[in-house]
Amino acid sequence: MRRWRYGLLTLGALVAGSILLAQPGASRPAGTPPPTPKSEKVIFSTQVGSFRIMAKGDDKPFGALEMRFKGTVLVSGLEGPIETSPGVKREYHDEKHQKSVYFGDGTLKLNGKFLSIQWFGRDMSATFDGDAVMHLYGEYDKNLKTGTYAFAAEPNVKKDWGTNGVQVVIPRGPGYGPKVESRERTFGQ
Repeated sequence: MRRWRYGLLTLGALVAGSILLAQPGASRPAGTPPPTPKSEKVIFSTQVGSFRIMAKGDDKPFGALEMRFKGTVLVSGLEGPIETSPGVKREYHDEKHQKSVYFGDGTLKLNGKFLSIQWFGRDMSATFDGDAVMHLYGEYDKNLKTGTYAFAAEPNVKKDWGTNGVQVVIPRGPGYGPKVESRERTFGQ
């Protein structure tokens, strides 16, 4: 009988604790990691290269992309609005497969869910604020640079694209934040 009462008290405490934690401004128990943000902003650019933004898993990626470029952009499965400047034209559109190709020199802005976004060309600078995986492939320009990317939270921490490609997970997961020193336990002292 006591075990049954103890079980009910424990269950009641767990329910009450979860209700309190669900309230805005509630603190987390010590040792629990902070929730992962649903999106993060990345700033990236290159003189010559290509990129692809796609899903991390089964869910469609989503976000807002704003880019200035010369070249070609393939947008697949977009569920949302897209804007282009007068220098960028839609060259191809397949309604059945939900694919559109844009070509030119100008700007492109889109926002929503999509299957993938691919670009190749030159003189590209962009921001992406969302949830996805980016693959960046740079080519050496006349200054032997391949392109850079940085998270908006740390704009001065720029990383190179490289020529073999780099994968950038957005938003960053655990392990990308500030390093936390652990206390090592020594036995026998």
